[in-house]
Amino acid sequence: SCVAFTGPYAHLDKCPKCQQPRYDPLRAEMRRGSEKVARKQFYTMPLGQEIQALFRTAEGAESMNYLSSLVAEVLEQLEADGRLSSFDDVAHGSHFWGAYAAGQISQDDVVVALSIDGAQLYRNKKSDRWIYVWVVLSLGPDKRY
Repeated sequence: SCVAFTGPYAHLDKCPKCQQPRYDPLRAEMRRGSEKVARKQFYTMPLGQEIQALFRTAEGAESMNYLSSLVAEVLEQLEADGRLSSFDDVAHGSHFWGAYAAGQISQDDVVVALSIDGAQLYRNKKSDRWIYVWVVLSLGPDKRY
């Protein structure tokens, strides 16, 4: 299907662009038409609510302060020595500091990374799956995964 069947498309039974059916006809036949099953579905967990939940407890809020503390340590070390003694987390990387210098990230921001990958499940078959995970980089490495 070319569209998501929500909003102005919620009432349609076939795609307005390619005319493919919204519901899987084979599954409907197997269930004798008792239940319509969408041909394609998308599941997600809203990121905003997940991040808000991390701040719900004092311990969680303290854990979310990891990156801000690390940024302060890195800045302090750079001012004192002019270089970093280790590169072991995201706040030691040039991409992070480029975004920080450009004002895209501030010390109080929640920083996340998106990791996404796809796979074809069966050889010579039109099936694929996409898996994605949000990594909350504001948490320490011991709590992010």
